[in-house]
Amino acid sequence: MSFRRLLPHLAPGFLALALCTVPLAAAPELAGILAMPGNTRFRLVDRETETSSWLALQQTFGGYTLSSYDPKADVLVLTKDGTRLELRLGPIRVAASEAKPPIAVKGTVQLGANKFTIERATLVSGEENFLPLGNGFTLRLTPRVTSDGSFMLATNIDLTLAGGSKIILRDATVVTMLGHEFTIAIGAATPDEDDITIRLTPTVE
Repeated sequence: MSFRRLLPHLAPGFLALALCTVPLAAAPELAGILAMPGNTRFRLVDRETETSSWLALQQTFGGYTLSSYDPKADVLVLTKDGTRLELRLGPIRVAASEAKPPIAVKGTVQLGANKFTIERATLVSGEENFLPLGNGFTLRLTPRVTSDGSFMLATNIDLTLAGGSKIILRDATVVTMLGHEFTIAIGAATPDEDDITIRLTPTVE
């Protein structure tokens, strides 16, 4: 008997089981937002492959196109094969029964003649966050909020050279309070290096 003739005699539960056996690819997750003047990028994560990328609108990730972003609603819209998917930043789960909202920073980073303005950068607490500033510079931030409400931030700055190799320019750690602006100023160690000034304000979203 052909499957078409057998179909009317099959139980509904069997059909549901048969349809569910085809695995569906998990949709990307929105894990970060980096807003700079005239340039907003989004960090998308594929939890199945544990890969992630910082992308701008109209770029693609896992077959999805970053179609639009509503900054007021904080919603990123992805599209794929006519399907629309809305992504929002969710709370960061730090333990099995505990979830915390993402931390965000805003401010400026001055690297010699290169000045970068960060209007908003979301961070995952307890993890190293990579923020591509531009001109080959990447700011690495590892934030932690202690039990007394203090905010601790470890910073590193990487410079990617033309050949693809990277060098670490500086590293520093600061302890402050959420909502308070702080400044890290590091003078040049040699005449060939530049002064570095990082001025940021951390908040909880």
